[in-house]
Amino acid sequence: MSNDLAQILEKLKCDYLANLPPRIAHMEDLWHKSEHKLLKTEFHKLKGTGKTYGLPEISELGLVAEDLCQTEARTQAVPVIFDLLHKIHSNRINGKVFDLAATLEFQKLTAMRKAA
Repeated sequence: MSNDLAQILEKLKCDYLANLPPRIAHMEDLWHKSEHKLLKTEFHKLKGTGKTYGLPEISELGLVAEDLCQTEARTQAVPVIFDLLHKIHSNRINGKVFDLAATLEFQKLTAMRKAA
């Protein structure tokens, strides 16, 4: 990969991360307004964009979140999902990879998804 392309991709990732907190705030607002269909759509967007910008943990969480948003488990799951999104963002802006699969919270979400 050329150095220019690598720089462009890194800039896109940084821009994505910079725009993540307002996206999370919007999703939290949808949650508080019980706009579950719109929230599901936002989780779907995360599922699709995370890997594109080199943030696979966002895509993984988006997939589970999208599915759980349609179940009764959403009452317990969605606040945990938001917390994980904030943790992912915090780690990534500090240059750290976030091992989502290793977190107990994500393991519980995955189990909830399988049970639903």
